[in-house]
Amino acid sequence: MSLEVCIMLPEEVICKTSTEEVIIPTSTGQLGIKEGHTRMVSALDIGIIRFKVGEKWVAFITPNKGAAVIKNNNVLIFLKKIESIPKQDYEKAKNDVALAYEKVLQNNETKSKTKKSEDGANLKLLRARLVGLKYVDE
Repeated sequence: MSLEVCIMLPEEVICKTSTEEVIIPTSTGQLGIKEGHTRMVSALDIGIIRFKVGEKWVAFITPNKGAAVIKNNNVLIFLKKIESIPKQDYEKAKNDVALAYEKVLQNNETKSKTKKSEDGANLKLLRARLVGLKYVDE
């Protein structure tokens, strides 16, 4: 037996498949889900959702927060938006993360709480894109 994974946006189902393992980004870190996982509802954070199909990992980026429901070997993932992982130069992606980090540090004391939150979310998204590059086929 395996897990059934379904990734849904408000108006469409993006992916529905069987897998042995799913890893989702939560507000407290990565959560690994395997067959027989306890029932739960979890908030999703900006990051990478990944699952194994055969011997290959399939990954998507969650640029917004969302929710996951785990019940009876079914994983339902609800998102407002999803991104495939862009093929890009690793060094450029690494530089983008460094620039965003510097921006967060420089603006930490002068910007409003809302702007700080936006800068932090942008940094998380850029980090997810950088980490996601290892899941992109060459």
